[in-house]
Amino acid sequence: MRKCISIMLIDDNEIDLMRNQKIIESINFPGAILPFSNAWNALKYLRLIKDMNANHGIFAPDIILLDIYMPIMDGFTFLAEYDKLKISKQNKITIFMLSSSSNPVEIEKANNNKYVAGIISKPLRASNLISRLNPKK
Repeated sequence: MRKCISIMLIDDNEIDLMRNQKIIESINFPGAILPFSNAWNALKYLRLIKDMNANHGIFAPDIILLDIYMPIMDGFTFLAEYDKLKISKQNKITIFMLSSSSNPVEIEKANNNKYVAGIISKPLRASNLISRLNPKK
């Protein structure tokens, strides 16, 4: 039996957000999808979950797909604020950054961030997502 997990999508582009949600659904993803078009709201959600210290019908994400480029709060600022939440190791969330950029400085910055498990190229493709969710052992 597959574990039920949840993915939080954070992308300011509503079309990309909807498209990414459909891609996740297309791979028969066995869990909840939590879409956010605003990184601040995603942080508020994570803070709420942490403050509740228990799951009261609110899904804590196992994975976050985080867009790098967003106008109000970019992905790197999100990661700095996420760090302040001090999420416990037991509740570790795997974060992948989504980017259409090939800027080597940003790629290196993302790869050197302790919370980032990797970068997934935009547009998101089912095959890229599957390979990240099911890494070869």
